[in-house]
Amino acid sequence: MTSDEIVEALPLAAADTDNVRAVNVMVHIARARTRRKQGNPAPFWRAAGEHLARLRRSHTKTIFAEIVREHCNVGLSRAYELMALAGGKSLTELRAQAAERARRWRHGRMSRGRKRPNSPVVSET
Repeated sequence: MTSDEIVEALPLAAADTDNVRAVNVMVHIARARTRRKQGNPAPFWRAAGEHLARLRRSHTKTIFAEIVREHCNVGLSRAYELMALAGGKSLTELRAQAAERARRWRHGRMSRGRKRPNSPVVSET
């Protein structure tokens, strides 16, 4: 693909457009409440997750990913996180899971780095 080619965005049905618009509004309100420290943003995160779940139910994984990337103001992993929040998981549970994943990832990277047999050895002389 050259830089001159125009990539068409996936056309959205009316229901999809309504859900995408609702996701963007809810995310905007939740971010504003978080930034200003005014009110509780959690209901808006949940509402965004509910709309994302509706989108996910009506599309394949690939099309859903494209809709989220092209039309929503969140990334794909954040979209799945918001859907989990809407599904009843608490924010504390989600944060604990994310921290555990990060810990395992860091631990795996450190242990892989030590096991390399062909890594150069630097002497201190």
